[in-house]
Amino acid sequence: MRVLIVTDAFPPRCDGSGWSTFYLARALAENGHDVRVVKPEPGLAGLRRRSYEDLEVTDFGFPYLDRPYVRNLLKNDLLYPRLARFLIAELRARPADVVHAQHVLSAPPSIAAAVTLAVPSVVTVRDHWPICYFTTWHVAGERCPSCGFRKMLACMKGKDPRGYWAGIPMMPYMRRNVRAKQRSLRRASAVVAVSRYIAEQVLAPILQSDRIQVIPNFIDAAEIDRAAQSAPDVELPERFLLFAGKLHLLKGAQFVLDVMAQGRCGLPLVVLGDGAERERMERRVREERLDVRFLPWLDNEEVWRVMRRAEVVLVPSLLNEALSRTVLEAMAVGTPVAATASGGIHDQLEDGESGVVSVADAAVFAERLAVLAGDPALRARLAARARDTVRARFDRREVVARMEALYEAVASPANSGRTKAMPTTR
Repeated sequence: MRVLIVTDAFPPRCDGSGWSTFYLARALAENGHDVRVVKPEPGLAGLRRRSYEDLEVTDFGFPYLDRPYVRNLLKNDLLYPRLARFLIAELRARPADVVHAQHVLSAPPSIAAAVTLAVPSVVTVRDHWPICYFTTWHVAGERCPSCGFRKMLACMKGKDPRGYWAGIPMMPYMRRNVRAKQRSLRRASAVVAVSRYIAEQVLAPILQSDRIQVIPNFIDAAEIDRAAQSAPDVELPERFLLFAGKLHLLKGAQFVLDVMAQGRCGLPLVVLGDGAERERMERRVREERLDVRFLPWLDNEEVWRVMRRAEVVLVPSLLNEALSRTVLEAMAVGTPVAATASGGIHDQLEDGESGVVSVADAAVFAERLAVLAGDPALRARLAARARDTVRARFDRREVVARMEALYEAVASPANSGRTKAMPTTR
């Protein structure tokens, strides 16, 4: 099958969504499919054709300025029609059987191009962009499309306590922007939710159920386990806790320091990653003399090696995670996970059976972490159950087969672009 994947993020440097897209593209190519990738690239002039691990990648450049609201106009209103026209030209030159969009920048133009040429389209949803202008939906309460003035004001104030008032005139545009994305999604042949949380809380209010399929991100558990066997190149404490990921407030960058400040578990914390909170975290660690050590950004295999040697991997997200790749990788290497109860985490971990799932309260989290860190038998039991879970439900073979079946369903002439009923992941 000929598959055109359009994605917001892709290696060599990207976040978890980019790596999930890469592993899907690679697995499809290894299964004999003709796969190519298009990626919108902010700040790039023109096109850049490249190859990444034998995958054909086209970076589509567009103007970008990192200023509130201006960046959204550039990434949506100006990018969408340009990218749609480019995709139409690409598909006319090299037809595809399915167009698979991976995120918010790539979905509306991919759907528009596919509809124009009567090509089936699939969209994967990994966060809250179909219902939230800011994509996070982190302020408790009503969904974005029904947000009143007070709710939107609170949301903007939380993001920028000093300059939030400048966004008030943009509220009508923000509402229209979300509604336009929802209209676009309704034109897709199928929409993939990476967890039941995304299917039920994000997509069900705006889409018919026969358009939604729950197919999780996957990992190659054997590959990760093999790579993690080697010793890491970085120096590590003999025993340590690990936080690996984007250093962002909603990812728990400051919350994890709140947990360490409780002084309950007696192990140092290794922070592996980078982001906007890095400098503030380092300053707080110095001021409060917390036992925390920072490592720079590392490639995936090195991250797996560090994970394997940790006592516990911490995933203290304050955001409702769609499906955490960090959790899946920790499960695969055999290191127990302590996570906050957020979104799709419940699809991955069962509290007390395959991991620790705690409320987002620093004292409670620290207490449960101390019990886990001090009990080798408990860690071994949770890690073993987690490994069984990841191999049974999130491993490459099962998940890729389900995605291939979905492609076949939407590409079937008798289906006319609509999905057939398919079982969801439970």
